[in-house]
Amino acid sequence: MNFQGFSTGSFEQFIRALAIKLLGPGITAFGNGPDGGREATFQGKINFPHPPDNTWDGYGVVQAKFKEKNEGTQKDQDWAARQLNVELTKWERSPKRNPKPEFFIFCTNVELSSAANGGRAALEKIFKDHEKALPLKGH
Repeated sequence: MNFQGFSTGSFEQFIRALAIKLLGPGITAFGNGPDGGREATFQGKINFPHPPDNTWDGYGVVQAKFKEKNEGTQKDQDWAARQLNVELTKWERSPKRNPKPEFFIFCTNVELSSAANGGRAALEKIFKDHEKALPLKGH
């Protein structure tokens, strides 16, 4: 999908609407403005990621990060990785961000390459690096 016509705000609105559609009516979506690292949250069982056999049950966060200017694959992927690392670090360290997420959905308009050591692998590594400090069960 081409997100070129989106702004940060419209991308966040799109992600909130998509979360409600995919994850169900138990989603709490937040409006524009400071969101404490959340576009939406859920608590309890949801039919995701592969219902009915594999579902999540716990506290989860949906976070959106929109890059307004494309600078090329590597720079864009590096930006997305930094954004994810900053967000997860804030979740670890901030006493205001409670409860800590057990599930985290990171949404971005940056294209993540699936090549070995590409953008997707870099984000997977960041999630792995934060598993001990956060009670992450899924992402």
